[in-house]
Amino acid sequence: IEVLYLENGKYLDIPYGGQTGEDKLRRARILSQGALEALRAYNYYPTIIQTNEWMTWLVPAYLKRWEGYLNDPHFADTHVGSMLHNPHPSYSIVMDEANPFKRYYYCMVLGLDAVGHAEICINPDSPGGRQIDMTYLMLRTSDFVGTVSKAMKKRMLAEPNVFGYSRLF
Repeated sequence: IEVLYLENGKYLDIPYGGQTGEDKLRRARILSQGALEALRAYNYYPTIIQTNEWMTWLVPAYLKRWEGYLNDPHFADTHVGSMLHNPHPSYSIVMDEANPFKRYYYCMVLGLDAVGHAEICINPDSPGGRQIDMTYLMLRTSDFVGTVSKAMKKRMLAEPNVFGYSRLF
């Protein structure tokens, strides 16, 4: 197994880094886009990419929505499986932004268009229907989703009032 190491002294300095919501979104974009660009640069044609937690959950969105990856033969047969270790909404990155101009800006920080990609970028089931929610984005774009155990999966499906995403499974 080959391991690729991504390094960026400014944005990938500490795991789960970031001082603000915007900073965390920016770091997630750098890591996710960097991983895809590394695969392309090394001329890999992955069949499966596994993402692990919110900081990598932009990978399936990019593969399915960015024109540069949609038509790239490196990713033509790629499927994305995402791991969800802690499904509680407070664990992921959720930004509740009432101002539509700031909401659009934050989607642009992610590399997504708040209008053209609204169905994955903005969670319509959130209070006010305006939250930018990384768990929602991942659930809408990943080909497969796994969690840490059958018991956690059962709990997520049985307690939609706590986890709030069970209709997407």
